[in-house]
Amino acid sequence: MANPRGLARRRALAIVLSGAAVGAWTPCAGVAAAPACPASLDVAETPGPVPAGFRAFVNGDPPAAPDGRATPHRLDSISFSDGPPTDIAWLAPTAGGRSAQRWDFAPGPGAAIWLSCGYLATRVIVSIPLPATIRSCRVAYDAATSPPTASGLACR
Repeated sequence: MANPRGLARRRALAIVLSGAAVGAWTPCAGVAAAPACPASLDVAETPGPVPAGFRAFVNGDPPAAPDGRATPHRLDSISFSDGPPTDIAWLAPTAGGRSAQRWDFAPGPGAAIWLSCGYLATRVIVSIPLPATIRSCRVAYDAATSPPTASGLACR
């Protein structure tokens, strides 16, 4: 049976090393720039049909009638998929930890890696295919938030 303390130490070392590798990552010259996620996204939430006798409200302090105006939602997450997000082929990070993660890409012929940007308090995401020359992206996170929120993107 493996020594649990030794296993925990090896896992901790792997996390530290992967974080160091991600932290030391720098973009290369000559690679097409990756699109940047908008820092915030205006989203208008309006209810669909409401059953007879019910009235819709926007939950707040105090609740208010929905007015259809768009409100800004701050960037929360950055993710990558093999093809458009509707294909549900989300990619796992190659390396990293709480402060940064790196994704390495090897798309097949005719395939594209898509960047998706998620926002706080809404299910709306915006997505765009990455330039074909990009082979790796690093996402920085604000570890002071719980869970950590995306705070930067660099690709090469």
